[in-house]
Amino acid sequence: MRKTTILNTTEGNTQSVDVQQYLTDHIGDRFSSEEIDAMVRYGTLIGIDPGKALTVEGQVGGEAFIIVAGEAEVAKDGESVATVGAAEIIGEHALISETRRNADVVATEPTSIIAFTSREFGALLAACPNLSSNVQGLAASRED
Repeated sequence: MRKTTILNTTEGNTQSVDVQQYLTDHIGDRFSSEEIDAMVRYGTLIGIDPGKALTVEGQVGGEAFIIVAGEAEVAKDGESVATVGAAEIIGEHALISETRRNADVVATEPTSIIAFTSREFGALLAACPNLSSNVQGLAASRED
């Protein structure tokens, strides 16, 4: 059975989506089919409203996210430092380094993410060695 979820649309409606197809359509050019399969198996697709914080600087991080569609602003010490969008991974640094969040990340438009608890993220990385290597490098680059 295929995994489905309900997402909010930009028009304020909801729609049922096939998670596998949704991820393939939006980020399939950046991840292998095996990585997409693992994301569907371990993660949860969630719709995020503009203005909602995905991470809060200084808080303990219990989840990592991959942005599927939309954008979010990254801010450190209240100052915008980047914009992240589709196929970008956020929140991994706190999980891998077992430290607090090093930035605020706030959705700036309707955004869909695939969310992973620490355990799920570990399982994803164990199942996807290339992704794991890329995530380790990304986390290292985000050291304070």
